[in-house]
Amino acid sequence: MREALYHPDHGYYTRHIRGVGHRGDFSTSATLSPVLGKAVARWIEQETQYWSAQDLGGEEKGKGRKAAWPLIEIGAGTGALAFSVLKALPFWRRWRTAYHIVEASPVLREQQQALLKRFGNRVRWHERVEDALEECQGRALIFSNELVDAFPILAVSWNEEAKRWDEIFVRWEESGGVWEELVPLAESRPEVAKTDSTLFPLGPEFQAGQRGEVHLSYRGWWSRWSSQVKAGSLLTIDYGGSPVELYERRPKGTLRAYHHHEREPASRLYRRFGRQDLTADVNFEDLENWGRELGWIAARYCSQKDFIETYLPDAGKQPTDRQAAFLLHEDGAGNAFRVLHQRKAE
Repeated sequence: MREALYHPDHGYYTRHIRGVGHRGDFSTSATLSPVLGKAVARWIEQETQYWSAQDLGGEEKGKGRKAAWPLIEIGAGTGALAFSVLKALPFWRRWRTAYHIVEASPVLREQQQALLKRFGNRVRWHERVEDALEECQGRALIFSNELVDAFPILAVSWNEEAKRWDEIFVRWEESGGVWEELVPLAESRPEVAKTDSTLFPLGPEFQAGQRGEVHLSYRGWWSRWSSQVKAGSLLTIDYGGSPVELYERRPKGTLRAYHHHEREPASRLYRRFGRQDLTADVNFEDLENWGRELGWIAARYCSQKDFIETYLPDAGKQPTDRQAAFLLHEDGAGNAFRVLHQRKAE
């Protein structure tokens, strides 16, 4: 998955992504409607006031509404969310706030720069979160939309007979192509304890062959820059839920591919290497637990619908605003997408 998405010469995000939105391979909430960006802008206003009221020994204390905490968006797609957020911020804050974008895809970075050029040098780009945090002196409001799901996953299968999890390996043979091979997780990754994911203790509750995914690469990446945060908030928006929610009636797990807006079945995961998106739903219980280990305290966990309606009570009430209504639909994106708000202070 890492090679298929991020290989410098053959990766989907580095070379072959056509774009995000109706002309790309997939859409995001931000490309469908500006309502998510408006809600994030209101969240930024609230968090700015929250941190300005804290005794952090910094110059922002006491400034209240005039404070301007740096913003860091990680994985900004086409730049649609950044555009909506910046437009929705009050004029005076928009031009006092540094907006940092961390983007690994050179293709998407070009699209972002074209869309956001009207905001001038207020928007800055980085390849690593560490570099953005260094410019922000460790204090920032950090957010992402559909970021975690694109991190390479640890894929596992429940071995009912042996009462254990097996890791799913991929093997290439010249004569036969790609094959999957199951190896006991205790052998393939002895360093991975059962407590590393809330999925592992649930094994006995699943049927034989139940597949699951753990975003261990995200955990490792997060741990590398988290210690640089002296004070700040982290907002994570993605599709997912608890392990029970994710795998009920999904014996093959949630790992899937998208190509030209079409969802590809599990049998086609290994086709079109580097030319299709690969993604898996996010276990938000893992994010809360891993965050706690890194010093992040959960302030709120809710559905996308609840998040948007908290900051934009009238969102989606206009009968003509079908895109906003889609983002808020309880049986669709409104509940499929979840929002985790965490805070950290030294």
